[in-house]
Amino acid sequence: MKYTTLINTAGVCSIGMENSTDANDWMIIDYIKDWFSNPKATFCNGHVWINYKHILSELPLLPLRSKSAVSSRISKLESLGLITVTYDSNGRLFAKLTALSHEACTFSGVQQTERGVQQTERGVQQTERGVQNSVHTTTLPISNHQESSNHNHSGRDPLRSDGAEERRQAAEEVVAIYHEVLPELPSIAKLTDSRIKAINARIKDDMKSPEDWRRFFSKVAESDFLTGRSEKFQANLDWLVKPTNLLKVLEGNYKNRASARQSAYRDPLQPETIEEFNRKIEAQTKRIHESGILDMLFVEDEESQPANQQPDDWIWD
Repeated sequence: MKYTTLINTAGVCSIGMENSTDANDWMIIDYIKDWFSNPKATFCNGHVWINYKHILSELPLLPLRSKSAVSSRISKLESLGLITVTYDSNGRLFAKLTALSHEACTFSGVQQTERGVQQTERGVQQTERGVQNSVHTTTLPISNHQESSNHNHSGRDPLRSDGAEERRQAAEEVVAIYHEVLPELPSIAKLTDSRIKAINARIKDDMKSPEDWRRFFSKVAESDFLTGRSEKFQANLDWLVKPTNLLKVLEGNYKNRASARQSAYRDPLQPETIEEFNRKIEAQTKRIHESGILDMLFVEDEESQPANQQPDDWIWD
């Protein structure tokens, strides 16, 4: 388990990332940075292997619930230019910090010690009990997020002080599942407050788990109408999370009616149907021969012909 996570808020602000990133992003970046020096790490083209399960176990305060949520964060960091990624022949993800991330992670005038971080010039040191001022009254502009992540004396997760971060993480996980199951629908470029509110309202109602959302989006994927395959309409996430629309999808109002008829229809050209057809023809032919109907027809036909006309001269219509 990773016991200490360092977030240099001053460095984050210096590169202009204070509004587009949060503490969770920098916890993952700090994990990647430290993992580079781990002797157990696996590398590919100068990038270190990112094991989603390992991240979740190493960062217990990271409010992410699944691998898809971590994957969404990794994609976000790549889009912001904070990391670069590559894949090996087995499809495994490898990541590396960019110069921009290294700049933000560098503490000016700070020395790393065995017990934490100590800034000697300004008299501020981080000990096992937190951040203390030993000389001056001014403190580093690193907010309350730069703490030892294994020491939370208040009993509250600083990343979830008002529940807003937890709601955002829950919404991010739903969006990640939406992109995974429904790649043909419009993607979500920005997770707005209104979207977070709508998604969490549905979570509060009935959609409690990621499995519930995966089943829901799978129902959408089966519908030609909702996915736009019928070329009449195409849903998006905002439309799907409306309570009335979500209920209609769950109740099967958008199932493909044509597919239901097709499932009951048997193609006569299918191999098993042709075999059945041949058996029926053979059985019917046998019954006709056994009944003597064909013999009676030929006898009547021969009697109706002129006496001087030979069978070879008969003309068959």
